Parts: sequence; structure tokens; C-alpha cells
Amino acid sequence: MNAKTVLAIAAAGALAGLSGCTATHEIQEDHWNLASVPGRISYQLTGYRGPEDGSLAHHVGKDLSSIGTTLGRHFLNYNAENPFQGSTTYKTHKAPKPPKVSEFEVESADAPRRVFD
Repeated sequence: MNAKTVLAIAAAGALAGLSGCTATHEIQEDHWNLASVPGRISYQLTGYRGPEDGSLAHHVGKDLSSIGTTLGRHFLNYNAENPFQGSTTYKTHKAPKPPKVSEFEVESADAPRRVFD
């Protein structure tokens, strides 16, 4: 290899290396910075992203309610979207009303009586 080829390869490598090191992100999002490691590890372990998710207590509460719903569906066979499963809302019992006595009296009072021998 001649000197010009080596110089061109070195310049291309230096340009690629320098373009990778210049990042405009914040420190927490910059994967080239060592200070971003704890934030990324906590996100991978807990799923909590700080200012984007709100308070930690609210985020943990959402996670626990989701876990409770999942456990209820798997172990208690509870699925709110199943049309064949009874719902948890209680319905009032509606017994059929007894027929009015006047209807029977009207039908039987005007009917002719026949006596069969």
C-alpha cells in the first residue's frame, strides 16, 4: 500500500470516529457517557424513565395493578371480556307478575256453559 491510500483510510477512520463521539443528547440519553449507565440500568430493571413516567410511586402502582389483573386472569380464570362468563355486577331478580284475576273472570263469565251427559 502506498502512503496516499493509508492516509485516506486513516482520515476516513478518524472522520467516522469523531462523528460518533460528538453527541448532542442529554447526559442521561448519551450512551457514550459513563454517567448514563445508572439511568439505563434502572430503566432496564424497573421500566421507570424518570420525568417521562411521573412519580415513582404512581409508576409502581400502575405496575402492581397490571400484575394483579394478570394474576387474576391466569389463576382465578377471570376475564372481563369473556361473554360466556358471569359478570361481577349483580342484577335484581325480576319475578314474573301474576296475571290479573279480572282477566280470568271476564273470559269465564261470558262463556256459555254446556253440560255433557
